[in-house]
Amino acid sequence: MPLMAHAAPREVKRMSVATAHGPRAWSVWDTLEVALAAQEATLGALIAQFESKYGLEVCMVSYKSSLLFMDFMPAPKQKERKDMPLLELIATVGKVVLPKGTSPLYLSLSCTDAQDEDVELGA
Repeated sequence: MPLMAHAAPREVKRMSVATAHGPRAWSVWDTLEVALAAQEATLGALIAQFESKYGLEVCMVSYKSSLLFMDFMPAPKQKERKDMPLLELIATVGKVVLPKGTSPLYLSLSCTDAQDEDVELGA
């Protein structure tokens, strides 16, 4: 005999984080967006705008399995990568050539809050 069951989805757990702009809340299902022209924007511009908009410190940036930026990499390498346009950086580090009009560009970020605690961001 077939089993018929009914289930209602539970509310998504929202995380409250103390940021430089005060407390903020989101879930792992939320997308945090930064509007930049990917073909012209540098990694440094992305990090600066994200930190300014959300009040979190960016520790790592990755595209798929390629680590584009880590806050513990040597300073000269950090500067070099922060000065590169995003599409060029992804092509160099990730060995992936993206078309010029690629939009949106989905990156994964690891961040810390105002208390230097790791923050879980949506994928």
